[in-house]
Amino acid sequence: MKAKIIISALLVIGFLGACAAAPTLSSTSLRPTLPAPSLLPSTRVPTAALTPTLTTTLTRTVTPTAVTSPPTLLLQEKGRNTPSPSATHLTAATPTVTSVPGDPAVGKQLFASLPCASCHDVTNPFPGGVICPNLGNIAAEAERIIQLPAYHGSATDAASYIRESILNPNAYLVPGEAYRAADGSSVMPKNFGKLLSPKQLDDLVAYLLTLK
Repeated sequence: MKAKIIISALLVIGFLGACAAAPTLSSTSLRPTLPAPSLLPSTRVPTAALTPTLTTTLTRTVTPTAVTSPPTLLLQEKGRNTPSPSATHLTAATPTVTSVPGDPAVGKQLFASLPCASCHDVTNPFPGGVICPNLGNIAAEAERIIQLPAYHGSATDAASYIRESILNPNAYLVPGEAYRAADGSSVMPKNFGKLLSPKQLDDLVAYLLTLK
């Protein structure tokens, strides 16, 4: 009997010792261990590293909008079919330039040496003139004359009108009885086409175009 009591006491002492040696479990130790936030890989993109395009893309991805297509695309599609106002304006405002190959300085000397200066006054404006029309502003008047209903010549600009009036004075008769011959034709000689070389004619036209 005494031996059983001693054995029981030893068993109790051994059990208590085992319990003391075992680790104490708490509610904290039972929780799953998670890595510290600083150890987790970063999933945020640094703001400084975002380009404007990427930032806009991320914003549009996160924030839904009612627009079905990007505004930039809409502007590009609109511009593709709409001509530029500035380009249209420049095209409409560009005048037609007529090339005049002559030398005005040489033409001025030629005008003074021919009978031209004895009949035409280049110091006073058209209309006017005792024998022949004044040519002081012939370049501007030529542009006006070719627009008149009474003009039936073939000139399309001031240069071609002046050339035509030298070679064919009857293509347009300037109003005025003093400028008519007895048969009703122009008093201007009709043979300048034979007297002048092509170069002289170009020089003469170039000079008369300076009289505005």
